[in-house]
Amino acid sequence: MAPLLYLDVLFGIMALSDDPTISRLMRVNKSLNIEGSKYLLDEPCISMRSSKNLDSLISFLSAYNGTRLAFLRGLSLEMQTLQTSVARRLDDLLTTHATKVVLTQLDIQHLEAILKSCSSISTAFARLTTVTHIRFEGVDASGSEMLRNFQSKVERAVLQWHPFGAEEEENIGRLFRVQDTRIPMLVLRNFQSSLTTLATTLGNLHRFRGDNTFQEVYPLLTDLQLRDIMLLGMQTRTMIRAFPNAQKIVIHQRTAIEYDRSHPIDAQHERNVADQLAHGSWSSLETFMAGILDLYLISPTCPIREVHIVGPQMQTRLLRRILKRTRTTRLAFSGFEGNLFTPALTEMMRKPCVERVEFLELTFWVGCVLPAEAIDAPEMVESWICAISGLPRLRVLGIVVHLENLQAGRASPHEPCAASAYFTCLDVRLLQLFKAEVPSLETVEMAVEGARGQRAPVYARLGPENPEFKMYASTFRCSFL
Repeated sequence: MAPLLYLDVLFGIMALSDDPTISRLMRVNKSLNIEGSKYLLDEPCISMRSSKNLDSLISFLSAYNGTRLAFLRGLSLEMQTLQTSVARRLDDLLTTHATKVVLTQLDIQHLEAILKSCSSISTAFARLTTVTHIRFEGVDASGSEMLRNFQSKVERAVLQWHPFGAEEEENIGRLFRVQDTRIPMLVLRNFQSSLTTLATTLGNLHRFRGDNTFQEVYPLLTDLQLRDIMLLGMQTRTMIRAFPNAQKIVIHQRTAIEYDRSHPIDAQHERNVADQLAHGSWSSLETFMAGILDLYLISPTCPIREVHIVGPQMQTRLLRRILKRTRTTRLAFSGFEGNLFTPALTEMMRKPCVERVEFLELTFWVGCVLPAEAIDAPEMVESWICAISGLPRLRVLGIVVHLENLQAGRASPHEPCAASAYFTCLDVRLLQLFKAEVPSLETVEMAVEGARGQRAPVYARLGPENPEFKMYASTFRCSFL
């Protein structure tokens, strides 16, 4: 009993020790050596930033016939290149001890470079059967081929395709030849029965030329995030067929896309609307976040509880045509200058298309377009009040004002401008102005941050906290008035 008690005590010490102490204890005997590896690998994901570090990890995992692999839950390869000898050792480790691997997360920042270091390493990765989360960056033809052969049932995939160079973009023939390697519905076909979340950057959801009637369907996918994606010519039905049960769709463009007026965006909108009215749209979509032009091109016709418009562009006509079909109850505008509410948009806020809105969230970057000297803060706030006063069912209002841009380019950048001084004097009296104009309002939250000399964000709330809707302004509660 004494030796067992002795080991139990040491195991308890190990559980509370730092890595250097654990390493020293592992030298005592085999039992402590095996037990210690469990604590050294007790991380959701182990990051490797160089070939040397990975080589050391491979040696550590290979000991005791690969039994330590049972404690490795996640592996992240962050090096830009991988030495061929190390790549072969990793391939041998994963192949020889395949039955001991329980890896659930695999992240590779420079996928194509890693795969080129050893011709068989892609096969070793593809043969893994326990991976549920992947994050691959720099995906190109080799990476796409590996994903097509992946045997794990991946639930969450974050993929960033390798950007085309200037010469490649001019080579139209090559673009058409490789287009299928950048379409996630085709590349991830082995995950149709498991994928729940997909985030893709620089991928495509349709072919530039050819048939866009894909057979692949991802019935479990609920969260779809798209970055830097081309939507011109996009058929919404392609997305609906592939992801019929999507609940949240987010589209981020690195730069606001300027569509040529010669492109018939209205025609694409009408075609997608007609197609959905004839064949059906999403039945479970709850949130759609995108720039106004992207949302207009996709043109969902189904009810959407929350519509989030991302600035800086705004086109009132397009917004009205979107909201008249989505019957939205939660509306958000973010990334806009403080003069967002033009007379046209203010008038639209009194139309039937927004009469169901109960929650409104506004995030302004004051000074991102207008020079500080041209901003009349009281007049700007008055335009906000005027706009929201037309919402008959509004219950909760959240406003966040970012002031970082106000000081840039001023003659006296160290002195707060008039607009900055006005907003940093925030108190409940300002919130009462909103409640006075909108009788249905129950809660108003407002936060101001980024002013020069401001140590902490200024936050105020009038009315009870609403548990139904988490407001962005609530995250600035570190300073109450």
